[in-house]
Amino acid sequence: MTMTDQNGPPAPAPEPKPKRRGRARRTQPPAPREPRAPKPGAFLAGLTGSACAAGCNATGCVISGSNYCAHPHKGGLQGRDIGDAEKLQRFNLARQLLGTEALEKRFGK
Repeated sequence: MTMTDQNGPPAPAPEPKPKRRGRARRTQPPAPREPRAPKPGAFLAGLTGSACAAGCNATGCVISGSNYCAHPHKGGLQGRDIGDAEKLQRFNLARQLLGTEALEKRFGK
């Protein structure tokens, strides 16, 4: 053995870690969540270029709020309702939604 050799006794092997068995159990129930604010246009869920929104039925349309369909690609708003700010706002929101849907379909986003 030379003076440059510094081999000593072999190091002890590390102890194996204990295996985890699943997640730890919660002792308290989770805190209740705050209700989420509805997204703008949530009433238009299901609206596509050819189908009405899920909330529309035979007795009323969610865009016009009346008993006729105001889908932007089908009938649109009637002349008497164009002056109503709320109905016009819902109609324009539906138009914007369908415009972005067409872009996504065309360019694959």
